[in-house]
Amino acid sequence: MSSLGRFTAAAVAATQETTLTLANLNFDFSLCKFEAPAEYRALGECLSRRRRDAAENGNEHIFARKLGALFSSVIPSTPNLIKTYGKRASEIIQEASADGGPTAAKSGIFSEWTGPDATSIWAAATSGPGGHRASEAEAIWDEIIQVRKRELLDVDPSDPLRPAAHFAAQIEITRRHISSWDSSARAWLEIADRSKLRQQKQLCLLIEDVSGPVSQTSDTYRSVLETWTTALTTMEEIVSGMPQTIQDGSALLALTSWHLYPDMFVLGAGPATVAQHDPLLPSSAVITLGQSTRSPDADSKLCWSLPLAYLKYYGDPVVSTRALGETTTRLTVSDFTHVLFGSLLAGWEHYGENIEQAAELIVVLNDFLARHRVHAVGASRSWIQLLADSAEEYLTTPESDRQYIRSLIFRGRRRYKNFLFEPSEAYPLLFGLTNVNTLLKLMTNMETKVTALRLIAESLVNARPDSLLIRYPAQTRAATEKSHFSEAFSSGRNLFDSRPPWEYATALRQEHNPKKRKLEPDADDLSEHVRWRFGSSDSTVAETAPAKPERVVNINFDMSYDMLVSLDYFRWPAHLTASLWPTASDYSHQTHHLYQCILGDPGDAAIFKKSEAAISGSEEIDINIIITALRSDWVDKRPLVDLLECSGKFQVQRPPRYLYCLRALAAAVDAYRLMPGATITTGVFSEPLTDALWMPAGLKSVPDLSGPVGPVPTTGMTQRSLIYGTGLDPRLLSRSPLEPSRTDDDRPNQHNGAAAPLRLTTFSLRRPNVFACIAMFENRNINLDPRALEKVMAISTGNSIYVAMPLICDPFEQPNDNEVKRITGNISKPGLSLMIPPLEPKIRKVDETQWTMINHAVFDGLLDDAFEHTSLHLSFTRYQLPVAFDHGFQSIEANYVETLVSVYDREEWVGDLDILRALEALSLQRVDADMMSCRHKRPRKTPRFPLTSIDSWNEFIDLPLNPCIFRAFGNWLGRLSAAALGAQQGHRVILFQNKAKISIMTGRVMVVNSLWTLRRGIALT
Repeated sequence: MSSLGRFTAAAVAATQETTLTLANLNFDFSLCKFEAPAEYRALGECLSRRRRDAAENGNEHIFARKLGALFSSVIPSTPNLIKTYGKRASEIIQEASADGGPTAAKSGIFSEWTGPDATSIWAAATSGPGGHRASEAEAIWDEIIQVRKRELLDVDPSDPLRPAAHFAAQIEITRRHISSWDSSARAWLEIADRSKLRQQKQLCLLIEDVSGPVSQTSDTYRSVLETWTTALTTMEEIVSGMPQTIQDGSALLALTSWHLYPDMFVLGAGPATVAQHDPLLPSSAVITLGQSTRSPDADSKLCWSLPLAYLKYYGDPVVSTRALGETTTRLTVSDFTHVLFGSLLAGWEHYGENIEQAAELIVVLNDFLARHRVHAVGASRSWIQLLADSAEEYLTTPESDRQYIRSLIFRGRRRYKNFLFEPSEAYPLLFGLTNVNTLLKLMTNMETKVTALRLIAESLVNARPDSLLIRYPAQTRAATEKSHFSEAFSSGRNLFDSRPPWEYATALRQEHNPKKRKLEPDADDLSEHVRWRFGSSDSTVAETAPAKPERVVNINFDMSYDMLVSLDYFRWPAHLTASLWPTASDYSHQTHHLYQCILGDPGDAAIFKKSEAAISGSEEIDINIIITALRSDWVDKRPLVDLLECSGKFQVQRPPRYLYCLRALAAAVDAYRLMPGATITTGVFSEPLTDALWMPAGLKSVPDLSGPVGPVPTTGMTQRSLIYGTGLDPRLLSRSPLEPSRTDDDRPNQHNGAAAPLRLTTFSLRRPNVFACIAMFENRNINLDPRALEKVMAISTGNSIYVAMPLICDPFEQPNDNEVKRITGNISKPGLSLMIPPLEPKIRKVDETQWTMINHAVFDGLLDDAFEHTSLHLSFTRYQLPVAFDHGFQSIEANYVETLVSVYDREEWVGDLDILRALEALSLQRVDADMMSCRHKRPRKTPRFPLTSIDSWNEFIDLPLNPCIFRAFGNWLGRLSAAALGAQQGHRVILFQNKAKISIMTGRVMVVNSLWTLRRGIALT
């Protein structure tokens, strides 16, 4: 929704002096160009030559002119807004250009496409007068353009502008023009949002409780036009210094779209005015947000609902409703983890209501696992670490800045409960740690169980010291500590087996006050507790003697045996506690009291209550007790990992889906952290993640594509996934099945045996999985099978180009398979572009007329760069393959784009590259400097056999018969070009490090004889 409103910002950034008379039937809009207003000139200077030319002379310029001709007479004049926004746009692009300098420096192939994309703004500025996601925004613009043209045809015959209106109605604006303009506008919004990130966050917090519709009109054309007009009028008055009281959704939409920040007074949010200190606005421009628009408890936020008649080719209009901020903003990686954390808390029911406690539990759990070295060093991060990052950031952020993080967590908890969980999936609260029996199974020894049960007893209602007792098995010399894995409530256990006699302990202090609960054990003062021990046991009351120990009473075997009734009951002799609670007993005339198990495992350690006592409580443990148990190391790490992994003693038939999702998301965040500046659409949370094909586990639900190329059945494919068998490019089918990528230590520990390192299972994404993940995180509708992306080398979307690392680094380097680099820029194509190489890249033929330029001189040992004029350039053929989605929709949200990576020597073309395939060729070998120094103590400056220097591309294309050395020292672009071209031609290629065996003083290379076993090949220095 916000995107549509912001799109209009670009459309009206031009001056509005053109009338319909310009729309003459034979008028060529490309010939009409105006000087940009002075406020926009700094913006134009920051544009790349390619983008500036497109804005001034290309389709963007023509589209802006046509849009102005159609709508100039129905939108209000806003001269002050246009000037003010020009200053803001210039300020934003100058900041973005300065920040993007280091990124552009090593963008190599993509250097011509880097930098902020403000094409749409500059096009509007030089063209004179003039929320919803991309496909919906395009449908909206298509509809209002068509309705406006029909409206112009119905102009009254007596109107003197009727001929011009009639001509304007003949203007042709294609869907492709709309898509290109929308794509550029969205790219600009990403830049502006990032530049004004702090102000945008503050603004969103101020209006987050606003509810209601942007427009009450159900007709799309009227709704958009009314909203457009109101938004422009309001912003014009604000920049003119007029105070405004806003009770209209369209005005709020304008505030979030124009990146102008007036001071605000929010009724119901405090008496003070929120000063935003925007230097471009006069101090008198103060906004009062009307209380009638605010509703903190409203589930429906500020939203805009429109029936889209042009979304599909055929059928009834599709009603689209978008909420401000929910699906129209973008999240940083850190923001994404906060929303994810909130989504997890949604499954924790009442435990998720207190964010501070929940966050503390996650941090303490992660610290416990780190302390016991459960996290693999240097491997992919675990899902617990992912959640702990969010929790720790929330807890350590100052309270004054914590509100934004809290709003993200609340959003995830309130709206995205089904993101991780299947609706039918039963989810254990706090990973199952809230269950008393489960927690006891994790305990390291019997003493920790008794301490934990005493803390749990504090939460029971109407409990008195004499009404509760703890029973646990005595540990004799021959006994082993394996009873803590006993089966919970095993009704078939034989009371007369070899189990040691039972021991007993008080659950509550003698002076227990139910109004003063203690959730932290007092290890130094146990004087108000009593322990009844079997006389011959080796049980120790505590590992270290407390300052005030508890009282110990010995009981003999006969007494312990006589007390047994069944596993769930025992008889307690009254005389044992008469001296402890002389006034507390209401049944002093009885010789025995019957106690019944209420919490814990009666076959192990449990709390028993006096059968007459009316005690109530819950089997769910207070979260603070769990935190205490983890901090105090009462828990054994191995069963805890089994619990978290749903393995071992806690093995389930079908592991919960949320566990796969969290593992995959941890791997995805790892990949995104290698892409500074990357953002994620909030729309990714709009549907459950369980159908995502980029997750390694998700591949189990799709057809096996490892067989021969051919039509593949679509049975079982998820909605909006890539549709096979519909003209899919065969280059994309040459792939092998993917499996979860794990190191040996990362594999589930139940398969490795007891001696294997105890590790949480982690996933490592391969490059195709990362690209599929990026596609979904850019547009939730794009759900691609990674096996269809094996040949994709880069993705362009919004204001980002995501590039496979081998394309932008020295060919000697071998980046990790999940390394993808983000470059600021785009390739000026709408939607999401998946860049693929040609099937058979071409190379320049040998020119027989230039044989005199081929020297093939003998290598003299000098280390030079003879290819300093070599460059790589990106271009596109006209081949595009749409990625198909739901049938009948007009917009194509993603395309495979055939992309040429061309080598040039100055202005002369040398050849085209398929870099990813070439660098994986078996004929390419990398030689490390350390390998050379170890094997050869006295290297020679030159080899004992003929070695030819390659000092030009003509010499490279017409190679000699003997081995040769390509001299491009220190020139990674030249080395990459030669390595790829050599491998493509089937030559054996040996890559040396740039620093391999180089004599710094003489500038000579030391060649090792044994490396030159190749009969004919290329060595790259």
